[in-house]
Amino acid sequence: MNRLFLAIAIEIALNSLTLAHAGDQQHNLVIGAYGDSTTEGWTVDNGVGRRTSNNAERTLEISLRREFGDVVTVVNYGVGGTEAAELLRGGGAGSPASWAERMARSPASIVLLNYGLNDAYYAQVQSAKAPQETAEQYAQILAQLAFIARKAGKTVVLEEPNPTCNRIREAALPSYIDALRAMARRESIPLVSQYDFIRSLPAWTSLLGDCLHPNEALYNIKGRRTAEVLSPIVRQLLK
Repeated sequence: MNRLFLAIAIEIALNSLTLAHAGDQQHNLVIGAYGDSTTEGWTVDNGVGRRTSNNAERTLEISLRREFGDVVTVVNYGVGGTEAAELLRGGGAGSPASWAERMARSPASIVLLNYGLNDAYYAQVQSAKAPQETAEQYAQILAQLAFIARKAGKTVVLEEPNPTCNRIREAALPSYIDALRAMARRESIPLVSQYDFIRSLPAWTSLLGDCLHPNEALYNIKGRRTAEVLSPIVRQLLK
């Protein structure tokens, strides 16, 4: 079973399971995390890549459960190699359905969006299989994703991608970060600030196994920073 069909099967099963238990937990709160391989939890150790269960979304769930209990569940919909445009149109980010269709049936109360690393890359290295998004187009697509999710009753939170020492991405990414921040301010969408903070850490590049994907220590940092932003939102929604 390839990764696309596996992701579809997992999403259907998790949606059904969440809906089945919604009546058992009156205040059950689901967070749907969408993004690329850094949401999925891809990491590289000594040149060998793998998906780690100790990813940022797992840390996020653990952190929120310590505060609110098991009523909070984080569902990881990250798909490696994807861009924001693929999530919007469907077919390349874990589901053949469009974003509007996914949001209409999603049990999530909060939607977390983390894109940018591949958007910046494929704008420089063109591929027939990948959309080309300028920084401005990337921000516009994320604004569309947020609008559709909000229309479906979701609370949207944006997350900055982590920095990279990959040569191509490193040169392009700052303009995408700037466009993301400007859009988040304009649309009044909460934003998890990751980029500058991680760059401020001593020897931050050592936390990226391949100059792109975080190691487990950095995923832990990212997850805890995301929890700090989501905590007051979860508290309000659970009232």
